[in-house]
Amino acid sequence: MKRLLLILCLMSSTVLFAQEVKQEFIRDSLKIYFRQGWSQYDASYMGNKGRMDAFIERIQQIESSTDKTILEVEYMAGASPEGNFAFNQQLAERRAANISNYLHERVAFGRRSHETVLASEDYSELKQMVEVSDMPYRDEVIALLDNIDIAHLTEAQSIAIKQELKALHGGEAWRYMYKHFFPQLRRFSVVVVIGVEIPEEMHYEQPLSLSAPLPPMDIAHSLLQHPAEEPVIETGCQREWLLKTNFIGWGMLVPNGAVEYKFNCHWSFNLPIYWSGLDYFNHKTKFRMFGVYPEMRYWFGNQDGLFVGAHLSLVYFNYAVHGEYRIQDHDKDTPAWGGGLNIGYRMPISKNNRWKLEFSAGCGVYDVHYDKFYNEKNGLRAVIDTHKTMFKLDNVAVNLTYSFYPKKHKK
Repeated sequence: MKRLLLILCLMSSTVLFAQEVKQEFIRDSLKIYFRQGWSQYDASYMGNKGRMDAFIERIQQIESSTDKTILEVEYMAGASPEGNFAFNQQLAERRAANISNYLHERVAFGRRSHETVLASEDYSELKQMVEVSDMPYRDEVIALLDNIDIAHLTEAQSIAIKQELKALHGGEAWRYMYKHFFPQLRRFSVVVVIGVEIPEEMHYEQPLSLSAPLPPMDIAHSLLQHPAEEPVIETGCQREWLLKTNFIGWGMLVPNGAVEYKFNCHWSFNLPIYWSGLDYFNHKTKFRMFGVYPEMRYWFGNQDGLFVGAHLSLVYFNYAVHGEYRIQDHDKDTPAWGGGLNIGYRMPISKNNRWKLEFSAGCGVYDVHYDKFYNEKNGLRAVIDTHKTMFKLDNVAVNLTYSFYPKKHKK
């Protein structure tokens, strides 16, 4: 009876007082950080586990409370600016989906509708970090960020602002932000508004639809098969097919093979192919490549011995040597191409003259377009489309060869 009288008394109070009571609320929040290029939750990274467990515990207490209810939930997922615009958008979406799924398995956020904000390249937060910092060239960076429409950022604007920031004082400001600010932009945030009131009956909505996680990369392995040994035959000036493989390539974990056709006593055509999709024991050291090197050779003797050659080359590449960056052909579809000269020597090593050993070396000139990536697991692009003309050693080989003779031709 006393409680009924109290309710009637409150209802008879002023409208202003009633509105003030209904508007009372508290906020709670959570931030989860991601490794560069990752969208999966890593509990061991930057204290994520402690913040996540404490947040879930607080929300579970609120959901079991009779005098508090969750009024509003906002998700925000972001990525740091390095890398291309489209990839950053996908990365932010997957971060939102993965962490929201993790939370929905543990707390009942379906009591109110959710708003998900994607900041694929969060220049607004970056600008706030710059403004309160003492980083080098702070005012110039702020001036550049003021020139873009952060709320309606387009891909063209993204490319332009990154180029300007990277060019500022030789990239010093960009490198500072990459080290000190960018890790805090790779995040997922939750802001929860909690009302101190008796919850009304509310309907449940479907949780956020989730994107499938990125599939792991499959790495193929190739093995060169040699034909069985055949009977001894007479050799001389005759047409000859050869299958071969380069020991030095295999020593660098680059599977390879070649076929050569010697169509008269002094001329032959050689076609080596190299392929590798492997890292050298860790992701920071690698020499992934696919290359073809068609070559025309001139032989000074009738059969084996000394030769010279001219070759063309087409090479897709992705390599790193444990430094800050790795190098890859531009957009994965702009191979280095060029050509050069070879010199070598071949000699038989078996009684039937089919097994032979060949030594060669060459150099060439190449037109190269490449991108530079941060040398981390799933590292993102740092420099776009560097163009160079290069003169370099491009062929060192110790080839094991096997010959067969489809037709004898005596001169």
